[in-house]
Amino acid sequence: MLTACGWHLQGNRQVGAQVSPLYVQSSDEHSELVRALTVQLRASGVVLTASPTEARTVLTIVGEESGHHVSAVSALNEPQQYEVFYRVRWRVEQAGQSQPEQHGEDFSTGLSRTMNYDKTTALAMQRQEQTLVQRLADDLADQMVLKLGFVTRAAP
Repeated sequence: MLTACGWHLQGNRQVGAQVSPLYVQSSDEHSELVRALTVQLRASGVVLTASPTEARTVLTIVGEESGHHVSAVSALNEPQQYEVFYRVRWRVEQAGQSQPEQHGEDFSTGLSRTMNYDKTTALAMQRQEQTLVQRLADDLADQMVLKLGFVTRAAP
């Protein structure tokens, strides 16, 4: 009864049969996002291929960026808080047919988190930011797999 309303237990989403075999195309095959996306896709039952010609579905990472912005400063104009972000633009093509989003050709997904900053522990802050970027990439990959299931299900 709960599944009828769209509710699902959190965990792996099974989208493998709808998109397999799938090819992930990216200019940076070793980015945090591509690594996380590959793990998420395999956990969702997707068979990945090394060639776009063998793929039923091609997921193209059009662009991705991560970084940080100062979001709060002290009375002395020193940074106290940063907003760490990760954004991605991507496209899905299935059997040679592009699946455009309602508002354009590419999907755009992004996440951000705030991080307190202490200048006395600058090296630890850098490591904390790297860890936060990895977690954002994992969360983005999860969102992309979820949306991939919906996009391919809606395909004609």
